[in-house]
Amino acid sequence: MKCKQLFQAALPMVLACGSLVAQDVFELHGYMRSGTGRSSAGGEQVNFGLGLCGGGPDFRLGNEVDNYIELAADVRAYDKGDTSFKLHFRPTFRQWYNERDASADAGGSVDYAHGNNVSQKVYLREAWGEVNGVFGTSNSAFKDSTLWGGRRFYQRHDVHMVDYYFWNNSGDGFGIENINVGFGKVHAAYVQQDFGNVSWGSGFTYSNPSGKQVMGTYDLRLTDIVTNPGGALSVGLQIQKTSNVENNSSNDNGGWRVDLMHNQGGILGGNNMVNFHYMKGSTLWGWYSPDRNDSNKGWEIVDAFFIQPNKKFGMCVFGLYRDLTIVTNVDSAGSTGTQKAYMIGARPTYFFTNHFSLAAEVGYERQKRDKFYAAGSSVNSVMKETLALQWSPQPSWWSRPVLRLFVTNAQWDNTVNPNASWQTYTPANFDANKKSGMTYGAQFEAWW
Repeated sequence: MKCKQLFQAALPMVLACGSLVAQDVFELHGYMRSGTGRSSAGGEQVNFGLGLCGGGPDFRLGNEVDNYIELAADVRAYDKGDTSFKLHFRPTFRQWYNERDASADAGGSVDYAHGNNVSQKVYLREAWGEVNGVFGTSNSAFKDSTLWGGRRFYQRHDVHMVDYYFWNNSGDGFGIENINVGFGKVHAAYVQQDFGNVSWGSGFTYSNPSGKQVMGTYDLRLTDIVTNPGGALSVGLQIQKTSNVENNSSNDNGGWRVDLMHNQGGILGGNNMVNFHYMKGSTLWGWYSPDRNDSNKGWEIVDAFFIQPNKKFGMCVFGLYRDLTIVTNVDSAGSTGTQKAYMIGARPTYFFTNHFSLAAEVGYERQKRDKFYAAGSSVNSVMKETLALQWSPQPSWWSRPVLRLFVTNAQWDNTVNPNASWQTYTPANFDANKKSGMTYGAQFEAWW
């Protein structure tokens, strides 16, 4: 009886101390989306888009077809005075709608997540640590700088409306951030990606890795350059070089990339971000490029404009233009191919109450390809429209969690040379003669 009384008396203290320790040392946050849908072609919901934003759904409202969750854990391992050591972990789970549901399959092929065509995938996207306050307080340049090492999302920049990470040098690496040089902050890093024995398909046979291969990137950035009231400029340089094991026949070409990004705040409760980047060689497709030809080149400009002038209305507008030139060798040694593409769209949202809103998203994308990994040329375009009823905690465009009921309509068109028929765009499950389609469903999205 005494033990029971002692336990009852101590329990509130244990719970209080436990919550305090957890709050001081450990923080859990993350992101998730999950939903269900159907298609006018029958079967599961499909997405409409040319994959210009990294192969994803492009304009994503009512257009995503996966269950995805990131659980990000931050641990304060040491914190005394101005010095701290912090750890960051991000395990991730993904399952596509058209695979067998995990709820019906307890195994879910998780044990085979390293293979192809599995129904579930579990992987570790981040595992890194940072060190702060080890340079002392007398050195003004390094006083607030951070040393880091491990696998991380390294200073990524994206447009949420299309889920496009246009500036993304993530991977395994180390570096130093936030060196104060007076008019801005300097960041330097080395980031490496391991491609292993990767097969990239027939389109990349001339540079297909046949053995162990890594891509190393030296990343230098200058950020927080004040240009005007509410405006700041960031400048970046990336230099890449491959490294092959002995007797690996893959080429060791590299590349470089420069970024200019300006963010202007104080615009009707929002901001405007514009980024221009020029890519040469292996940087053409971003940080995971399979194509290592030094002659590849291209440029892209991205603009995202967001406003929320009051509690009733918010809107994001997005635009992109891309011009790429690659060596394809499709008809002769050293011959080149081109891709010219653009996207434009908007997602206005009107809030009827503090929790209920109506969102509409309209997006158009078009690309023209000539000798782009295949002889011939093609022109593809997709127009996509979505209406969604939404319930969220606050009357804000960015308020999450949010529950959506949506209907999406799309139209697409192709002009394709017979020699490049594989470049015809047709959404999954739709007949090749179809030029329009519809999906509908529900989705829950959250970050915390």
